[in-house]
Amino acid sequence: MFSAWLIGCCFLVISTVTWAATDPPCIHVDGKPFFVIGCYDYPGGDDLNPTHLKEMKDAGINALHWTINCVPKSYPNPPRDFTIHDLDTAHKLGLKVVAALNSVAPWTKEDIPNNWGSSPEQFRPGSALHKQLMEIKDHSALLMYETMDEPLGCRMMHKRDTWPSLDTLRKCYHFVKSVDPVHPIWCNEVAWFWCKDRLTMAQFRAWSRICDVYSQDDYPVGGPAYPESPLFVIAEDLDAMMRIVSASPDSDVPTKPLMMVLQGQGRNMMAADRPEIHRRNPNKIETRFVAYSSIVHGAKGIWWWGTRDLVPLRDDRGRLTPNGEFWEIIKLVSREISELREVYCTQRILTGFTLGDKRLDAALFRSAGVNYLIVTNKSEHSLIDVSISADGCDWKASPDKTVTVLFEQRKVNSDGTTWRDTFAPWDVHVYTDRS
Repeated sequence: MFSAWLIGCCFLVISTVTWAATDPPCIHVDGKPFFVIGCYDYPGGDDLNPTHLKEMKDAGINALHWTINCVPKSYPNPPRDFTIHDLDTAHKLGLKVVAALNSVAPWTKEDIPNNWGSSPEQFRPGSALHKQLMEIKDHSALLMYETMDEPLGCRMMHKRDTWPSLDTLRKCYHFVKSVDPVHPIWCNEVAWFWCKDRLTMAQFRAWSRICDVYSQDDYPVGGPAYPESPLFVIAEDLDAMMRIVSASPDSDVPTKPLMMVLQGQGRNMMAADRPEIHRRNPNKIETRFVAYSSIVHGAKGIWWWGTRDLVPLRDDRGRLTPNGEFWEIIKLVSREISELREVYCTQRILTGFTLGDKRLDAALFRSAGVNYLIVTNKSEHSLIDVSISADGCDWKASPDKTVTVLFEQRKVNSDGTTWRDTFAPWDVHVYTDRS
């Protein structure tokens, strides 16, 4: 299973491996690269509460997803339209906001007018969309806009003609850019791995042209108990995205920033009225793996979707529920990723290190003269006493010949640039030569 990789993926067992010719570009804020650590909602949907915003900020989350025209009846936990005051609050906390142009899944024709970003009558001066864009476009908290979610997958694969056409979304893109040429437009699409037999690469490429920032969402943790869920799919999705947003079909050099939308709930928890189909939440190892695998394969931002449905967080005695435990896991991982967010804006180094097992996957980052080597176990098997060498990476040997493993409060013995370590299924270790 793990050797059947589609695009540019080969096992990192020799130091001459090279994948994409270049990294995806980063999103920039005030002229500086910005690694996005985003969350769609606070559990329960109260994502504009200043106390909850601060909780997310303290957990390393730096971007939030708000809708410009909420339709409360569409949600079990009704949101509201955000205001300039809410943007002010986000800015004071150092949070960035994505303004979603579309409000609800347009299951019926009656839903279509609620989606300002896919209603052609809104693409004109004086419309409700135009007025909202004019009000928020110069605000310091605004990071970007989002167009319709999963537009290709919903309209073409699932044959839902109430979803906007490619031509409509293209017109929306040009209208929004005519009002605000500064902020990018993001599109999140269905995951390549699960749809590649039903949607072509040409279709993915055509529909990726309606945005400046591109992502896919993949939620592989479902019924199987740990470690049986197929977490390797995240890497395949990102490798495919490299080609999807490239300048030509024969290239894997991405032309726009790529992000990955990760699992922020147990499978099917959004079906609040059908608890019998709910599946388990990911555990900490799985949550760390999908985040780091995204970074290893080129993501310049990650998001957690589905956290709205993590309710209740505590039981009537104040104890964490399984949903509350998963929310704490998300915050632990986001806080960890945030510690090196500026490092992950630098270009990946995909050569110069060797890994002693074909089931290991890795990328090295270098910032301010310090090396950071992320090594992931992309399998459901434990790997015992595996050799890792950074001999070709200008790795600085420590005086005591140990290598620091970040976030684990431990060091491993080495000969200076080569060491051995053990990995649980889907485990991640972040090594550094930082003194």
